[in-house]
Amino acid sequence: MEDLPQKAPDMPEMPSVSDMVEETKAAAADAVDGVKSSTTTGGDETAAGEGFASFMPAIKLPVSATKAPATLKDVLMWRNPYLTGLIFGTINVIFMLTLFGGYSLLRVFSSALLFYLIVAFIVVNLSKVAVGFTGKELIPPPTLGHKYIRKEVWIKHFEKAIDFGNHSIDVVRKAMYCVDNKQTLQLCGIAYALSLVGRLIPDMVLLYLAFLSVFTLPIVYETYQEDIDKYLEQLKEILAKYYEEGKEQMNKQTAEMQKTVGKKMGELKKQVQEKSGPMLEKSPLAAKMGLSSAPKKTE
Repeated sequence: MEDLPQKAPDMPEMPSVSDMVEETKAAAADAVDGVKSSTTTGGDETAAGEGFASFMPAIKLPVSATKAPATLKDVLMWRNPYLTGLIFGTINVIFMLTLFGGYSLLRVFSSALLFYLIVAFIVVNLSKVAVGFTGKELIPPPTLGHKYIRKEVWIKHFEKAIDFGNHSIDVVRKAMYCVDNKQTLQLCGIAYALSLVGRLIPDMVLLYLAFLSVFTLPIVYETYQEDIDKYLEQLKEILAKYYEEGKEQMNKQTAEMQKTVGKKMGELKKQVQEKSGPMLEKSPLAAKMGLSSAPKKTE
């Protein structure tokens, strides 16, 4: 009996690249869901602790902590607490050195630059020496040629600043030429108040207070916006009430002052007439002009 030829076994079909990508995505999604469920359910393993991370509070950040904010607003609003905290702490150290350490700003910045350059010189050159032992470049050279200052971003701010400057110059010129006396008096009050503040508080202290306000007031207002708006509305009503009362009182005092001035002017006029009457009667020129009380001569 002849041996029948054996049929070759079927080769398993190789999955396509697209199928492999879909399987990888599905596995990654399952892994992420597993991590989320383990961190949100609060099971025994999580309760037992995972080292130091188990005691850290869960802070939801609008921007990832590993990604630098793209705008100045993100820094001032503490979207990235690590970067904003670093900037806030560094500027605080600079102000402390200038206010209490007796350092000038030029000395602080030049000393910081010198310290950084010395440390960078040592670290970079040691890394170049270590390349011969590790075979790996620890600190790669920087990539140059980036547009660090983008024209299309800053031109908008410059246009707003120019418009604001032109409007401010118009306001000052109107006040200087007394186009509106009320506005002139308001500018006088502002200038006087600023002079008092400048006399009582040094310039560096004012800059430090402005710095603290810029880094604290926006985030405080964003966090407690409803309460602050409510208190500001109440304060506005109180100030409006006192303003109306003060305005009414001032109007009363102005009316009384006008009456008093009119009465005093009448008395002064009467006294002048009584004292100048005899002199006018004796003066022939006054008689001709009709200023004396003596009867005129008739031909």
